[in-house]
Amino acid sequence: MIALDGTTISLQVVLAGAVTTNEAQCYCVYYDVLSQTKSGTEEYKRAARVQNTNGATAVTAVAAPANTNVTRMIEHICVYNHDTVSVTATVQVYNSTGTVTTRLKKSVITAGQSLVYEHGAGWQVL
Repeated sequence: MIALDGTTISLQVVLAGAVTTNEAQCYCVYYDVLSQTKSGTEEYKRAARVQNTNGATAVTAVAAPANTNVTRMIEHICVYNHDTVSVTATVQVYNSTGTVTTRLKKSVITAGQSLVYEHGAGWQVL
């Protein structure tokens, strides 16, 4: 599980350079957990976010939680290469307070393939 535990911490995707034809497509699934203990066993409501890349400019795939008492838990990330040639994609955690960036995964994705993170399974190129 990838946790974003502050209002300044977000998940970004950036390509190594400009695309030839089409930007990569990012799809993420996450849920928010309040800081206090959960009293029931009901499911957390999931949210999804769709975002296209912007060449070598980092884009926010999952924004930081708006509340300091919330941790945003990311359970699925998919970066689909919709271009006609291979791209190199980096998935990173960004902390805007000190412009600190932590690389989680960097991978070459051929045309038509996806870089996928799944909680419990890790990273794969499919």
